[in-house]
Amino acid sequence: RPSRRQRQMCIRDRASGVTCQVTTTANAGVGSLRWCLSQSGSGDTILFDTTVFPPLAPATILLSAELPYLTDDGITIDASNAGAVKDLAAAGTR
Repeated sequence: RPSRRQRQMCIRDRASGVTCQVTTTANAGVGSLRWCLSQSGSGDTILFDTTVFPPLAPATILLSAELPYLTDDGITIDASNAGAVKDLAAAGTR
């Protein structure tokens, strides 16, 4: 059963799917981009918390491994209102 914090981070809207918010620059764990990707399915949206990823001071997510493949269509990753940088060099990927 998901914790209260996990339920707050993934908010289900019956009309538009789940919105999962990335709330940390950590490579893994609850609130990470990796975690949101693993929780998402068709019709879901991943957003970035602007208090962690301020638009005028981008934060970097250092990846230690490749991110999980998306297996569902229609997942939106929206960082348009945030400053987010994904660093694949740390994962050995170009």
